[in-house]
Amino acid sequence: MLEQDIEQLKWKELAYDTNDWDTQIFVGGALAATTFITYVSASLPAGLLVGGCLWFYGLKKTNEISFRDELIDRGVVSHILKESDLRKYEASYGLETVLNEIQTAVDLGHGVSPHAVNLFNSKVDEPAPLPAQVDSPQPTNDTDWIELILDRTTMIHGLQGSGKSWLARYAVKKKKELGHRIIVLDSNSNPYEWRGVHESYHTHQDIEAKVSWYVDELDHRLEEFRNLNCPEDEWASKLQPISLVCEETSTWSNWFKDKALLKKFGMYAITMSRKPLMPVLVIGHSETQEAFFGLTGMGNTVKNMQKVRCIGDKKSLKPKSLGIGQLKLEGDDELRTVKLPRLTSKITEF
Repeated sequence: MLEQDIEQLKWKELAYDTNDWDTQIFVGGALAATTFITYVSASLPAGLLVGGCLWFYGLKKTNEISFRDELIDRGVVSHILKESDLRKYEASYGLETVLNEIQTAVDLGHGVSPHAVNLFNSKVDEPAPLPAQVDSPQPTNDTDWIELILDRTTMIHGLQGSGKSWLARYAVKKKKELGHRIIVLDSNSNPYEWRGVHESYHTHQDIEAKVSWYVDELDHRLEEFRNLNCPEDEWASKLQPISLVCEETSTWSNWFKDKALLKKFGMYAITMSRKPLMPVLVIGHSETQEAFFGLTGMGNTVKNMQKVRCIGDKKSLKPKSLGIGQLKLEGDDELRTVKLPRLTSKITEF
């Protein structure tokens, strides 16, 4: 087993211990209270009444912890660690990973420790001011700009509640209308949430296998073109666009076994996906290379890629979208203010 895997197991065990302690207190307390009250009051019903209440809360706590354990099994532990352990975890894995794990826990309805809440609120910056240029290019209609992100690899990022996931789903719907073959890789969801897409994968093993397929398919398409004697447009006209949709990319490096494959996939997505019509839509919490599949050594490449930043009105762990974003085109540092689509509910049927 790799040293990194051993280290991750240690953190999982620590998180499990943090969960189990509360349950032991409740269950042990229920037994002690039942015995004590029965002895003092000489009344078995009274003892059973009090003890039963504690047993109920103990069982409820057990169910909650079982729910948490499912998330811990996936390597997300920051939301449950105590303050001293949380600081050590941050030192080992970086602030970005910690913040992303806390956000993931909140998104899935898990409880978050006060230490995690305090760290989150103290470290996450307020959204940067929007560009002040009055002459920045503006879309002719509110959402015409979305056409620019349908055929090119794009990272959609922003804080929790900023509207990034809803924007991504809107873009996926548009991609499908254009005839794209949609393949969703989302370990925090299920097929019901992506009804109507061509394929969706939700386990780490299946996601890694599909990434391997994507790399092979891209290589195959380019090899095919190199062996043809025809213009690029003629070749491309016979291809069906394939759009990969990658959710929660900040944590991929924690569980992705073939790190070389993951890095190759990231490089292909940014630099080689346009010609063979295989764009990747990446949804993350920030625009850093760490949020881009947790890869290193790709800082400039990730910096120059096309991105959309969704702006949230962050006042707490449950911020809301301002309905606007910033579009950065590939290789261009200019940020264009754009309006996000007006949606009344999350798109789950495509």
